[in-house]
Amino acid sequence: MPASRTRQAGTIELTRVEDPAGRVGAYDPKQKSWQIAHDPQPADGRGGTIWPPMANALVPMVRVPIGLVNVPWARRLHGNGCPASRYSRT
Repeated sequence: MPASRTRQAGTIELTRVEDPAGRVGAYDPKQKSWQIAHDPQPADGRGGTIWPPMANALVPMVRVPIGLVNVPWARRLHGNGCPASRYSRT
């Protein structure tokens, strides 16, 4: 298991941002502030996402700060009862 990954109870795998300079931030809309973009992400808060691994791959290439803003959409995929759309799996 890569160093950026940690285990949480169950099968959810959380990932961490590996940039030692802390150049990858995630916006927390409830707190109206930025934090290091380790999982879980502020707006989602339920588990592992693709965003820390994506940032880990991107930071060495772009060498500039990266800001992530998680905007959950089509919550049907998570079973909250929203009607199906052409973007969701039924």
